[in-house]
Amino acid sequence: MNNPTRPSPGTAQALNVDRNRQAFIIALFSTVGSAYLFMFGFSALTRGDYILGGLLVCSALAGISNYLLFRQLHNYRSAAGVVITIMAVTCLYLLVTGGVNGTGPLWSYIAIPLILFMYGPRLGGSLLGAYFLVMATLLLIPANPLLQTEYASDFTTRFLASFLAVSIMSYVHEYSRFKANLAMQSLRQAMEREARTDTLTGLPNRRAMYEQLQQELARARRMRHPWCLLLCDLDDFKQINDSHGHQVGDAVLKETGRILRHCLRASDFSARWGGEEFLVLLPETDLHEAEAVAEKIREQISHIRIDGVERSFTISIGVYQADSRGGLDDQLRQADRRLYAAKRSGKNRVVSTEPA
Repeated sequence: MNNPTRPSPGTAQALNVDRNRQAFIIALFSTVGSAYLFMFGFSALTRGDYILGGLLVCSALAGISNYLLFRQLHNYRSAAGVVITIMAVTCLYLLVTGGVNGTGPLWSYIAIPLILFMYGPRLGGSLLGAYFLVMATLLLIPANPLLQTEYASDFTTRFLASFLAVSIMSYVHEYSRFKANLAMQSLRQAMEREARTDTLTGLPNRRAMYEQLQQELARARRMRHPWCLLLCDLDDFKQINDSHGHQVGDAVLKETGRILRHCLRASDFSARWGGEEFLVLLPETDLHEAEAVAEKIREQISHIRIDGVERSFTISIGVYQADSRGGLDDQLRQADRRLYAAKRSGKNRVVSTEPA
């Protein structure tokens, strides 16, 4: 089996799209938004509205503090929660008090993109719906003692209707963007899998294996555990193609890929290295264990049967316990030397000793 330890760079980039957008909104609201809150708060204080002014100034300070903590801790969930809380408390207070000349409710429109941007269509839509219900309750209860200003009935119904309409349109837009992003991620992942996979055998290709080898070499140097390479080459493959045709050769390659997947552990990694060559990476495996795996593969290859072809198939395997102090090309060169020794000594065999 093949078990890559991390997503490819393109996939990781796709998965970070929404997180990067959240970081941008947090930074924008915490800096530009806090500057506006300071300005409005100072204006309210100068005209004697100390409660509103104090709330706006405290909200601005909370926004700046939230941004500084976010820069240090990178806690997206907590930072987003603080931003939404500051927005909701401030806007609801403006709605209750009326703000300047009864325009306080108009600031609630900023909740629509902010909530959807921060939480996406599912959770964001639910929170936006709850926010709308709170506003509707405050505005529509007759003689509501919580309201400190009177709004005309026409203004109330038009405000709530327009807020709901904008919310629905914004939700549809965000949902469409969300689905398009998922489709793009799926397409990108499919393209990456295709670029890293051998289409004939279904095994990873040389590029994918080389990346895995680099990771394993770094891990082995850090953890100091043994690991081995099996470099496998189907014997007389050109003769198979020449005598029986490329369709038979392709069938043998496919069967070899199936056998490798069957013989290996979930932590092992196999790839079509090129032509009729296959490379197997065995992490945390010593030479004796690797020899046993190689013999199992060699024995299974001998059981391959292709309809209409009266011949057996064999494979030669070079086994090398890697020396993590050397470079990756050195490890591959040592495995190749042992494979060459297996070919030179008669084929259909496993060689793990240093050739003379």
